[in-house]
Amino acid sequence: MQAIFIRHAAAEPAGGAGDEARRLTDSGEQQVRTSADAKALRSRLAQVLAAKPQTVGIVGHSPLLDDCIGTLLAARPKIGLSLSKAGAACVDIPDT
Repeated sequence: MQAIFIRHAAAEPAGGAGDEARRLTDSGEQQVRTSADAKALRSRLAQVLAAKPQTVGIVGHSPLLDDCIGTLLAARPKIGLSLSKAGAACVDIPDT
């Protein structure tokens, strides 16, 4: 299985409506359009989805995403990883 972690780009401040109501700022939209990670992610997603039906996409915020990736890779959350805004990481999870 593969897990694709995508860090949220710059967004409006949190409000009473909850995180899901936050819209990307102009800066955040630009981050997504120009991010090398975003371009690579689109290409990688197409490859992964064609080859592996067991793919999970997770969109969230730092440091939670960084800690999840650290736990999967090194069995500890703090490994010095920090996804950039609109950044992405693909982690292969071995079948057990």
